[in-house]
Amino acid sequence: MVFLLVNRNKRRRLWPILMLGLLVVMSVLFFEHYRLLSDKTMSYQWLSYEELQARFIINSDVLLGKALQILLPLTMAMLYLNLISKREEYPLNAGNIMLLCLAAFILMFSSQDFIQLTAGSCCFSILGFYLINENTAKNKFIFYNFIAEMAIFTALAIVYAKTGDVRLNTLDAFVRNGWHKDLVSILLLIGVLMKSGMFLFQNQLVDLQKLSFNRMLYGALFVAPLSGLVVYVKLHPLFLISQYTTPILYGILCCTAVLSLMGMLFQDNIKAKILYFYMLFFAFALFEIHQAPENFVAQVMPMLPSVLLVGWGLMLASVSASDEVYVSQMGGFARALHWNLLLTLLVTAVFIGNVLQIENTWIVWSFAGVSLFALAAILHAVYLGKNNADEKVTALLRNAGWLYAIPILVGSAVSFYALNTWQDSLFWGMLVGFVCFWLLLPQKLVNLFAENESLQENDWQSTLYRLIIVSPLRLLGRILWLAVDFVVIERSIIGTLSGSMEFLENGFNKLQTQSGKNYLILTLVGIALLLLNIGIYVHE
Repeated sequence: MVFLLVNRNKRRRLWPILMLGLLVVMSVLFFEHYRLLSDKTMSYQWLSYEELQARFIINSDVLLGKALQILLPLTMAMLYLNLISKREEYPLNAGNIMLLCLAAFILMFSSQDFIQLTAGSCCFSILGFYLINENTAKNKFIFYNFIAEMAIFTALAIVYAKTGDVRLNTLDAFVRNGWHKDLVSILLLIGVLMKSGMFLFQNQLVDLQKLSFNRMLYGALFVAPLSGLVVYVKLHPLFLISQYTTPILYGILCCTAVLSLMGMLFQDNIKAKILYFYMLFFAFALFEIHQAPENFVAQVMPMLPSVLLVGWGLMLASVSASDEVYVSQMGGFARALHWNLLLTLLVTAVFIGNVLQIENTWIVWSFAGVSLFALAAILHAVYLGKNNADEKVTALLRNAGWLYAIPILVGSAVSFYALNTWQDSLFWGMLVGFVCFWLLLPQKLVNLFAENESLQENDWQSTLYRLIIVSPLRLLGRILWLAVDFVVIERSIIGTLSGSMEFLENGFNKLQTQSGKNYLILTLVGIALLLLNIGIYVHE
């Protein structure tokens, strides 16, 4: 928070270096603490209402420690990229948000009640809003996340109305005796799918391709989608109480996987390809934690380093190709960039080794197969594609510098030391298969859609979204407006009330005209009321 007060126009590189140094010191202290395997909890009662029983909790249990063992190095890597990136205009601002997102994750993961959980989720939405520095992407991001937060809040309000308690350990009581269970489960599912950028809500992630690489990588991997996964883990019992949740979730995840593969293969923008790969990863992550919430720390979190390295490796292709982002235009650029080729194969090897450590289920192999197929197609286009560069662009080609390569080398060394996959025959088999497929991939398969201007320039996903989802809803709204608003409300209800008031108004106007008949009628009415009141008084 102190860094927010620093003048961003002075010593623009010194302050980010100091921030990175402080995070390194904090990480060393954390790892010393985690080595002691402490399981203590700091609790502060921040709402004194006995009915709410809400406390600000930060614990140091083993699960949070394992998660932070992964997130702290990744945050340091992103701060480092933010520091060396020439495209980042204000590296200190983005670094501040990265550190605050780390704090928001600790807040959410330590939460033991609804209030702290939703507060941490909203923190991610607000921080993502300020991380994004492009107006269109910012508007879509906050639109989706605002609706997601409202859906989650509404569902938890229903739970609180029934149980009278905001603590997470009371969820089982609502599962047994709750009401509106389908509504609660569906609202929470919609909120998580929106935050994770799944099918129907993918524009939240895809539009981040307009940002610089460092903001794009961090925003797509660590901001809203990560908070959506934490919400799913914390409220997992509520997702199972409806019989509709599982088929809806599986259907959307399958559609997301197909959409992600199409985007990785068909889109020409390498930033879009990275974002579709991340979308595929989060679809896999949601499937894993739906099976068991403990898979979040045991299987999903360990995949984050390799997923980030894949995005980093594809970013190097753009950096080496004079900051070109279209694969068809950088095709053949990297024929002489052997250093980049080595780093790319290293990143792929880390990804394969990391996948092999996860429980070998069909969804894991599907995720690995689809990812390696798409990566082979992308890298074939980059390294072996048709060279469209002119002499000027070719003269600007360069291998990625050591500044960009250091995180890949360090991350690869740590991964292979931790995973111990060098002796794994399956690892070598998958890597050799990937290289062979990458070398033999037909050129037409890669460039089949890159030259299609209608596919690349037009937002065909938004078009399909409008045709399949928005247009039918607008038609339904038009029908309801004509049938309910115009016919029932305006013609029937409002028309009847208007006619009745007109009848009464005309009747009273006639009674108030000066005539002997009106005087006689009003006199008789007054006498009748007087006799009625006298009779009631005598009777009582």
